[in-house]
Amino acid sequence: MPNILKRKYTQDETFEKLSLEINNSANFVNSSEIDSKFYSFHLEDAQTPHYDPFSEEQEKFSSSCENSLVMANSNPTRKIPADLKDLVPKYMGNSKLTAQFFRQIRTAFEDADMELTPKSFFNVIIMRIGGDALEVLEQNRRMVACMDDSSCATEDDVVACRDLLMTQFAPAEIEQKNDWMAELNLFRQEKTETLSSYYNRAVVLMKNLKLTDTNQDGIPGKVENTPAEKHLLKTLCMAYYMGLNDPVLKRRVFQVKGWSKCSSLLLMHNLVTEEKNDMEEQARVEHELKNAECIQMLKDLQSGSITQADMNTFMAAMGSTPNSSNITFTI
Repeated sequence: MPNILKRKYTQDETFEKLSLEINNSANFVNSSEIDSKFYSFHLEDAQTPHYDPFSEEQEKFSSSCENSLVMANSNPTRKIPADLKDLVPKYMGNSKLTAQFFRQIRTAFEDADMELTPKSFFNVIIMRIGGDALEVLEQNRRMVACMDDSSCATEDDVVACRDLLMTQFAPAEIEQKNDWMAELNLFRQEKTETLSSYYNRAVVLMKNLKLTDTNQDGIPGKVENTPAEKHLLKTLCMAYYMGLNDPVLKRRVFQVKGWSKCSSLLLMHNLVTEEKNDMEEQARVEHELKNAECIQMLKDLQSGSITQADMNTFMAAMGSTPNSSNITFTI
């Protein structure tokens, strides 16, 4: 049986399995479908006082993004339906809906508290892609292979699929700006993503927004940004910070004087990287000190300077489990 007929033959079975998997993950979810209108780059800073200064910066960023977008069709408590069609409408190649289609896939899995793996991504593609969009994918051998067997798909294939459709069905410039502004509002670091990969994605987003970071090396002429562009760069830097997945690292950056006024993505990334390196170095030194203390305590126990009870108390203070704190050391 040809591969394309095979996919059509198994579409209903795949659809039922994925719908059941989403259904079993949650009863209620939060969802937000963004269809924004980009009227201006200018964003007004919020001045609302808050008890916690860290929470205040979060509130300012949320307010800033809301001033850049017109939010629509928001329903905060939508129940997961049995039919995936209610979550991800079928995409036929409409240039106005290309970016929105990929956001809807991601939102559907986030709402169900499920990981969007390459395999599950292409399972959705098989079910929800048709018309001209399907014809474009079928002209690419790798995309055909991923649709025939989604278990072989990788993260690179997901990016390639998105780029292929975004290129073939490119929206008008103003619609592209809307899409990338919506992407900015949802920008975040994945759980296992490195800082370098996260920064590279931010750079791509910056270029899509037609912005230039004058602090980057290799920029000819060092073109000066307009006030509106500087403000949008500042918003991008804040999005980069807010999307970090390590709360301890975010706290350290928050304590750096003047960090929130940064309007250079490169400088923000360097600051975050420096704080991360300092945090890891501090953890390494503390670990070595604890090891040295343990060695000294063992020597004292061997010489009789301390008792076994003293050793157990020390181990408990070092963060050992209740069982390990009662271990008797034989020297």
